[in-house]
Amino acid sequence: MPTFGGRSTASKGDQGTALAANDGPLLAGCGDLRFPPNAGRIGLRNLGNTCFMNAGLQCLSHIEPLAAYFLSNQYEEDVNTANPLGCRGELAAAFAELQRTLWQAERGPHDPRSLHRKLSRFAPHLFESYEQQDVQEFLSFCLDGLHEDLNRVTEKLPPPAEAQEKSDERLAEERGDEFAAALAWMRHLQRDKSFLVDLLQGQLQSSLTCMRCGHRSRRFDPFLYLSVPVTKRMSKVTDAIEKYLEEELLSGDERWFCEKCKQKVEARKKIDIWKLPPVLVLHLKRFECDPKRRGRSSSGMHFRKIDATLKAPEVLDLANYCSSAQRHGASYDVVCVANHSGAYGSGHYTATCRVGSAHHGTWHHFNDDHVSALKSGKDVVGREAYVIFLVRCALGGNAAEPPSRSCMVRRQTVTMPELWPHWVSTRTSAVEALMQQLDDPNISGGAAGTSAGSADLDRDLVGAGSNASISPVETINPASGRSSTRSVSGCLQFMMRSRGSQ
Repeated sequence: MPTFGGRSTASKGDQGTALAANDGPLLAGCGDLRFPPNAGRIGLRNLGNTCFMNAGLQCLSHIEPLAAYFLSNQYEEDVNTANPLGCRGELAAAFAELQRTLWQAERGPHDPRSLHRKLSRFAPHLFESYEQQDVQEFLSFCLDGLHEDLNRVTEKLPPPAEAQEKSDERLAEERGDEFAAALAWMRHLQRDKSFLVDLLQGQLQSSLTCMRCGHRSRRFDPFLYLSVPVTKRMSKVTDAIEKYLEEELLSGDERWFCEKCKQKVEARKKIDIWKLPPVLVLHLKRFECDPKRRGRSSSGMHFRKIDATLKAPEVLDLANYCSSAQRHGASYDVVCVANHSGAYGSGHYTATCRVGSAHHGTWHHFNDDHVSALKSGKDVVGREAYVIFLVRCALGGNAAEPPSRSCMVRRQTVTMPELWPHWVSTRTSAVEALMQQLDDPNISGGAAGTSAGSADLDRDLVGAGSNASISPVETINPASGRSSTRSVSGCLQFMMRSRGSQ
């Protein structure tokens, strides 16, 4: 059987056979969709140094809630063809077609030539001269592109004005870190809302503290993946996370300008994981610059690969690495791994993916057009692991729970803060304090006062039930909550009153 850090995985289906009819759906969230025997085990032909593309696409296609979102055609409701930052919906449509091929084709392998041409048009820098590229860069492009193609914000608000930023900073100082994080999340959702945000985006806190006067500057930013450093002495994936979170001293030429001291000072720099997403992407930074050697890169620098073997348990508990409460827990299953073998600038990419759910799924190795069951005793996360995809378990770490409950994908929108990751309880949540402040136009930013804001508000309330774990009927009265003239603050205050009367 495949193993995690020396332990065998769940044994059902180790031979890679198709699911029996009474075993339930291969992918949760696909309704009555039926799958052929080879579903999820279709290889992709190499078109010439395109193994990085093939490995990245296999990993994305085996994230169960993401594949189900496209296979069920739910994505069509969110396509934003007018977004100048997107691909006019073409990338989303092409990815949906790939899902149908990988999960519903009777046989393989599949020739991804048409998809390759489309990707080359939107990201020529990744496909020039058919040279080997970095799978992490490819994944970043795909995820960003899909997000913009599916962004539910039809007209983005302008960046916050200086007066609004000052107001936010003042409130954050008064209310504390959790309030500041919730406020930053609201600002983010005013410009970026998509299923990719719901599924893959978490939140980091970065802070700088003056060593002279103690003044602290902080900010909260969304993240799509974590790029964590790898050293030769590491033995576990969590070692890389610990290194990423280490405090750093800024001195010498790196000193920080302190607003209180009005001069450059030595400072402590710190990054904290604030909120984890339902699906966490970990990029293991195995390539480092070697200043003693010169290479053939355009910068003239030489890079070397760090081949440390990092083990990961079957269920990865990240609670101790978070600096705030995690509403749905912090236990994760490994579901996909993009592997790199060989040296920097060459080598070969493959993917190791679980086909199906944690309870019924089987592990397979995807080497371009060749797909095979993962060999007995082979580590899922091994020496070649480069990008790891993890799906959140049910609270308590029950990996056998159906993904619709275990992953806890909740639609993120300004108008429904009860679905935010910051909502810990109705009595202690910083979101409640934020809601009480939203009547101030300096905070709400007038998002719902414009025609674009009203349209987005109405769209959120009507469509939020499609992929939210909590139905909008539970928090918003359909008779009044759907009014496109209700302000953001009014809508949130309405929810507070409704909660208090229950």
